Amino acid sequence: MNWYKKSQLQYRDIPRPDDFFEDDEDFDANAARQRVEQIFKERGVRPDSTKEFTDVAINDELPVGGLASGWTDNDDYDFPVKEFSFDVAAEAKENRTPNRTPNRGGTGMMGMRLIQEGIDRYEAEKMEWEEMGYKTMIRLWVINPRLVPILERRFGFAIEAEYGDGSAHMIRY
Repeated sequence: MNWYKKSQLQYRDIPRPDDFFEDDEDFDANAARQRVEQIFKERGVRPDSTKEFTDVAINDELPVGGLASGWTDNDDYDFPVKEFSFDVAAEAKENRTPNRTPNRGGTGMMGMRLIQEGIDRYEAEKMEWEEMGYKTMIRLWVINPRLVPILERRFGFAIEAEYGDGSAHMIRY
């Protein structure tokens, strides 16, 4: 196998322990969950209690990033709303291997792909809530000011509130 094919990033769900299937024997979900949790801690991203580690980015069989996501009730409206939110964390670029390019780390657009994975998870799960009569939405607290315009233009989010530190709450329906 060519080295560049082996070093491609892979993205996959982290199944819950009670959702583990026999065909997942080659994937250690607990180890992946622990490594993703460690990456979140190293990067200072603290998912709230409504979120679980749900997705992992794998580079050369090693977790290098992940997604924590979850649903909550939103009581800000006069009708029932379920709100989806997610957090993304990736290893610091100096720790990313292989596939390293000078001064950039090697996993390229991993953060953007993890954001897309979060949106895809919302799209896949929202029908369950909508069939029960709920409206659904995504609400994110974006702590990286550089992501705010990207989430607006590329992913269709709207700014709900902006803060002095450059962070923002953003929504998408």
